[in-house]
Amino acid sequence: MALRIGVGIAIALLLGGCAAKQRVDLTCVPREVRIYVDGRQLRPGTESVELVVDEAHKLYFTGGGFGPQLVVLEREEGEDGAVLVPRDVCSKTTFRPVTPEVKFELENDSGS
Repeated sequence: MALRIGVGIAIALLLGGCAAKQRVDLTCVPREVRIYVDGRQLRPGTESVELVVDEAHKLYFTGGGFGPQLVVLEREEGEDGAVLVPRDVCSKTTFRPVTPEVKFELENDSGS
């Protein structure tokens, strides 16, 4: 009897640990941007990522001289079960020129 319960628990743990995943295609313009998924940086040139569908995910795109972009993939119920939307992510970060900050200090030299 104890062996049956132990086997049943082991099977339940194995099946429960296999969360459904979805491949999300990533298109980045420019290609030099850094991509983070839920705070974890992907390797340069990554074109897709597999994510579990039972929770939302945050994709963050940033790069030297380019404005950052945040994309949130939301979980939605579809005909075939849960899916993440949008299914494909196209990041079009825009160039953000960096202007140097110049500070002046004026001294009051009134001569008195």
